[in-house]
Amino acid sequence: IDWASCGTLRIGDAERRLSCFVMVLCHSRLLYLEFTVSEGLAEFMRCHVNAFNFFQCVPRRMIYDNLRSVVLSHSGSEIRFQPRFLNLAGHYLFKPDACRPRRPNEKGRVENAVRYVRESFLAGRDFRSLTEYELAARRWRDDVANVRLHATTRRRPIVAAPAAPAGECAVGLRLRC
Repeated sequence: IDWASCGTLRIGDAERRLSCFVMVLCHSRLLYLEFTVSEGLAEFMRCHVNAFNFFQCVPRRMIYDNLRSVVLSHSGSEIRFQPRFLNLAGHYLFKPDACRPRRPNEKGRVENAVRYVRESFLAGRDFRSLTEYELAARRWRDDVANVRLHATTRRRPIVAAPAAPAGECAVGLRLRC
């Protein structure tokens, strides 16, 4: 799970920073992305729930960089997580793990996915609204990203997803309305 910085977007009279939330399932490389103009905790947690709905499961374990939304402090093996984020993890029964500082190689799957989003989806495109970004991103995710032959796995993510090992996702999706 990571944020990708995607430049700015004019909303009314203001220029807003545009970000893309990216989550990738480890086994299948199934990709979820969502564009936002905030990287705040509430938005971050909302993006998680949207991803769980898209995947129709909740991963048992999730790996994070030292995002402010997740990690308050990281000293050696001692990690202090953001309490509201831990509530989300407890509600959905997933285990958050934090990478060691300055170790992007520990979450290469999502780093590669962020690069793929920038090079395959964003390159050469210009959208005028957040809605345009979202609609185009969904089409690209469903018609390109998740049906391509993945360079590492040599499988299509959408086909590999149902074959994920039992340990990748918790059983079913537990949503509270």
